[in-house]
Amino acid sequence: MTDLRERILTELGVKPTVVREAEIRRRVGFLKDYLRSTPAKGYVLAISGGQDSAGRQVVQIASQELRRRTRGHLCRGAPALWCAG
Repeated sequence: MTDLRERILTELGVKPTVVREAEIRRRVGFLKDYLRSTPAKGYVLAISGGQDSAGRQVVQIASQELRRRTRGHLCRGAPALWCAG
């Protein structure tokens, strides 16, 4: 059973430890890159609470950084409710 577990962990690229700050930066970077690669002007989140709030914080960080980079025009032309963060 240990061999199977190790194989699964290796194939999925599971890390033995997670560095919180590095993981947050990795996810924020993914969200920013994804949004820049699409014509979308923001994110839509359907969350219910609990662990979902951690996801909301990652999206909020990405939104704030993109807004700073675009001088606040990330959501220009979209209703305020549609804009993430």
